[in-house]
Amino acid sequence: MGAYNGLWRSTNAGASWGLLSGDLPAANVTGLAASPAYATDRTVFAVLPDGANAGIYRTTDAGAHWTKLTLPGGAVPVYVALSPSFATDQTVWVSSQENGVFRSTDRGETWQAPTTVLAGCSAVAPGNATATDRIL
Repeated sequence: MGAYNGLWRSTNAGASWGLLSGDLPAANVTGLAASPAYATDRTVFAVLPDGANAGIYRTTDAGAHWTKLTLPGGAVPVYVALSPSFATDQTVWVSSQENGVFRSTDRGETWQAPTTVLAGCSAVAPGNATATDRIL
């Protein structure tokens, strides 16, 4: 693994950067989503798609500690997106390499399998959506 694997953070608007300390495995990070309420809930999701540590990870303490979350059927994550109302609805979407888009409504503790219409989708990003109108 290269010296640049992992998450890097700036505390001065990008003038300088440092590797985020914490227990996220040193690996290629291809997806990252911070809670819209990050200032208070300190929640971030990271996608590590390759190797022994492949998976989706969640921190609720700004990156000091990470929990690996498990997608159904051993699906390998590609991208992650959070609901604009994540603080209240706790909705997370994760696309996978071959299994489509999974949805969780409990911060990634459990996952719903993809619907037929989303089975081939590999990218996710929520649009401006209300509680009844979701755009992926």
